[in-house]
Amino acid sequence: MKFLSMMRNGLDVVNSLVPFFSSHSDDWRNMWGGFPPAGTHNPAADREKLLNDLLPGAMLSNIYFEYVKAWWPYRHEPNVLLLHYSDAIKDLEGTVTKLAHFVGVSLSKTQHAKVTEKCGMPYMKENKHLFSIAVPLNPEYNAANKRVLVSGTLTRKGGIGEGKSIFTSEQAAKWAKAEEDQFTEPGLLEWARQGEGGATSA
Repeated sequence: MKFLSMMRNGLDVVNSLVPFFSSHSDDWRNMWGGFPPAGTHNPAADREKLLNDLLPGAMLSNIYFEYVKAWWPYRHEPNVLLLHYSDAIKDLEGTVTKLAHFVGVSLSKTQHAKVTEKCGMPYMKENKHLFSIAVPLNPEYNAANKRVLVSGTLTRKGGIGEGKSIFTSEQAAKWAKAEEDQFTEPGLLEWARQGEGGATSA
């Protein structure tokens, strides 16, 4: 069995989760007792609340901090591929090559180019209907042809570094302190923030 795990800059995660949570359909939210919470008409307040909820020890800390810390020790295992979202965005072709090698698939140049194209944001935005998440193993949900997300909302921007420009200096400092307290293993702090390729602004 092989395991693929991908991390992302923490502030980008928080910033992305705000519209992602709001994109869930009412059907899905009702089935899960109101989770994830829908956003309000105040995006700044939503970001502040979600940032606090994701901090260590808070309600949603497992989504980011615990997840990163849990996978980091296994990064050198032969059946584990640990990727960073920033690296995938900056070098999509190289990421496809790495993935193909990891799962033991040999791609021709034509196949590699096609896979790379279909993994890119331009293709995904042009084919939003392909990214409507279903729940096929739930008979009632599937019979009604319901979807987890509102159509067309999964493919948003796909950029990196936006979180740094969105959050206030106080919020960014709070998050940075949490990262420094939690990511104490050598190399983990910088990798969690920016991956192997270094920081790039949005």
